[in-house]
Order: sequence, then C-alpha cells, then structure tokens
Amino acid sequence: MPYVPLLFAGVEWGASSPFHYFIGHASRELAAAVLHGRREEFGHFGWAPEHVPDPQDPATFLASKLDWSERNRAPHADVLAWYRALLTLRAATPALRDGDRAAVVVRHDAAAGWIVVERGPISVAANLGTEPADVPIRGDLRLAWPASHERNAGSVRLPPDGVVVVERDP
Repeated sequence: MPYVPLLFAGVEWGASSPFHYFIGHASRELAAAVLHGRREEFGHFGWAPEHVPDPQDPATFLASKLDWSERNRAPHADVLAWYRALLTLRAATPALRDGDRAAVVVRHDAAAGWIVVERGPISVAANLGTEPADVPIRGDLRLAWPASHERNAGSVRLPPDGVVVVERDP
C-alpha cells in the first residue's frame, strides 16, 4: 500500500516519555564526538549545551522507555482510539490508499489558519490556528478531535488544533 502511516515510539497513544537519541558505543572518543556534534547541532536551534541529553548516558535511554500502561488511561486511551478510528477509516476507504496524488485536493485559508484535504469521498479539515475557525466543509461527520465543534450550514467551527473527518456524497 502506498503511503503507509508511520507511527513511532508511542505517538499512537500520546506517550509521555520523550524519545531521545541514545547510543552504546564502546569507544569513549566516539561517544564524546557524538555528544559534541549533537550539542553543536542543537545549539543552532537555541538549545543550551547542558540541555542536550547525553546519548551515551544510561539515564537518556531509561527516560525514553515507553510506559505501555498509559495506553489504558486517559488521555492516552482517547488518543489511541482516535488513531485506531483513523486507520479503520483508511482500511475501509480505497480512495485513501490508492496513491494517486492527482486525486488530492487541498484548500486552505492561511489567515484563518485552516486547511481542508479532500481525497475520494473523504474530507479532512483541521484548524492549525490559535483561534476558533469556521471551515467550509460539507458531509456526514465520521470523526472529530476533540469532540467539541459546531456544525453550521456548509461549515464547521473548529477550535484550535481541532480536526473533523467527513464523508461527502459521491
């Protein structure tokens, strides 16, 4: 299947543990060079050297270990249910798996902060802005994150970071 969704290191349940880069080099010189390189690299993003985790330090590895029990607790269980619903919709909708980029239509309003991606019968609307946005979208609601949104004639009012998935009439 083209464009397989890639989920990494507990993102599918909103894992609270960070995923730090860690190593276990036997060579102290190599480990020191890696740490130096990472501190230099992260310095370009404004990080202070002491805030860059040492990839050779066992504590860096331990901090990155997933707490698998989170999947069963709020809010992590809700995030996992969202990902499962998205994957179920993808599996049930051939147009979402066909790989034909020409079949994708994208509309957006940069000032308002929203984007709509349409493919086959499915439209996904997201509010990437910091204020609620009225997004012009029609169809039967399939999924929403978070559940709080308002439907109007021909539009959906989404909170910041809100997403809806609708199925349009063919």
